[in-house]
Amino acid sequence: MRSPSSKSPRRKPKPKSPTLTPSQKRRFQQRLLKWYAEHGRDLPWRKTSDPYHILVSEVMLQQTQVDRVIPKYHEFLDRYPSFEHLAEG
Repeated sequence: MRSPSSKSPRRKPKPKSPTLTPSQKRRFQQRLLKWYAEHGRDLPWRKTSDPYHILVSEVMLQQTQVDRVIPKYHEFLDRYPSFEHLAEG
């Protein structure tokens, strides 16, 4: 039980996010997608919906630069193309 003199630490209130109208959200989304179409990198894990391939890329990208991951990503998937192959090791 706390003594009457002890106080719980006060938390700073979260700053409120600006409220956007649906048209502002749509405009932002369109601008972002346009930028991505012009500047987005062509990366192998963006061309798959295979959860295993995506997981491999996410783990590899945790502490490694993209340019270094790309060849290792392909090497790893050539050697271990699925969870089953990885488990068989």
